[in-house]
Amino acid sequence: MTGVSTWDASAEYNDGDIVVENGVTYVADWWTKGERPGTTGKWGVWKVISGEPGPAVEPPPPTTTPPPVVAPPPPTTTPPPVVGDSNWDASKTYVKNDIVIYNGVTYISGWWHKGKEPGTTGEWGVWKEFKEDK
Repeated sequence: MTGVSTWDASAEYNDGDIVVENGVTYVADWWTKGERPGTTGKWGVWKVISGEPGPAVEPPPPTTTPPPVVAPPPPTTTPPPVVGDSNWDASKTYVKNDIVIYNGVTYISGWWHKGKEPGTTGEWGVWKEFKEDK
């Protein structure tokens, strides 16, 4: 048979085009593209003209590799301040029980505030010297 080609999923076929798929020869009854011969049933576009179709052979589904499992990063903890460090920041907002070190002295905040320098707020001020119970 002339004009016979192996079926190609990306090709367009018109009425009367002949293809071979899995050793079976088919003819198209109308325009089609991407419809695999032998899978469209009795009323489908492709009719057998020679050979015996076996069970429909579908291409295997595309294999996909699952994304790698990425462990979440470990939680970060802020180490306690070391005496002598100066981690107080005038631009930071502090809340009750925040602890900072300023000029080598550890202080604890009494309430929400910003820009109050430790050691300058007096006896009734926001910062109190912090002494750990040992």
